[in-house]
Amino acid sequence: QMKLRPQLINEIRLGEQMGRSSGYGGRTHSPLIDGDSLFVSIVGGGWREPLRQRYTSFDKRTGEVQWTTTPSAAPVEDFNNNANAIVALVGGERLMIAGGADGWIYALRTGTGEVAWMYQFSTRALNAPVTVRDGIVYANQSEEPLGGAFMGQVVALDGTLKGDVTETARKWNADAIGAGFGAPLLDGNRLYVVTNSGHLQALDATTGEQLYGTNLGTIGRGSATLADGKIFATEVNGNIHILKPHEDRFETLSHVALKMPDGRHVEVWGSMVPAYGRLYLLTENFLYCLGDKSAPF
Repeated sequence: QMKLRPQLINEIRLGEQMGRSSGYGGRTHSPLIDGDSLFVSIVGGGWREPLRQRYTSFDKRTGEVQWTTTPSAAPVEDFNNNANAIVALVGGERLMIAGGADGWIYALRTGTGEVAWMYQFSTRALNAPVTVRDGIVYANQSEEPLGGAFMGQVVALDGTLKGDVTETARKWNADAIGAGFGAPLLDGNRLYVVTNSGHLQALDATTGEQLYGTNLGTIGRGSATLADGKIFATEVNGNIHILKPHEDRFETLSHVALKMPDGRHVEVWGSMVPAYGRLYLLTENFLYCLGDKSAPF
């Protein structure tokens, strides 16, 4: 058997070169590759410079900086920021869209780092990635939104606008839904979010009306995944669900509670990933692969 050993091609010391500061416990964004670019989110500062939200694009092969931008005007106090960025084609522009440690959602032009638009969603750090379809940006959070004496909100934004769109982009909002970690999931005219309390909530994607829901457990962190007409959802305390969505309810097709050898639950913080006719799941103890063993890759 051949043993493959990873080789270090390049190394960038973000702390030394860019004044980077990691979030609480080292939590931070996953790096994002688009074409030849590697995008990294940085909460950092410099000599006599406050911590602010920054984004940098590197050449994915050489590590050379292509651009860096600091869209955040205000210093960042809550830098426990885990909102992974996504890239989407919106209004003819290729945009990197991400929630910042300052509570703003930023849409940056991938080629230059210029801000196409920005939307203030909260005064504290955002931790859930957004979802985009047909120019509409769907976002959720579990902090206090602007202008609301409640915690948590789901919004649909017009992603084709420009500039500060805080007052103009919102097409609808669903209030007091505390879904602060998993990305919203779209299926036709249904939008699904996993709340911090482990509830899977279905909303009308056009109006934001809350339709129905079901409990997955007590702690929700991972994003729900759609594959083969089914929803695959995880819960921190080892609960794995396969659900079939209907017009007015979820039908449970399977529910498994993963256990450690000592009997306690397995912690699950991530999502199910479909690929090659299989499902992949990373948990506290194992990396699982489920599916037809004979299916081709």
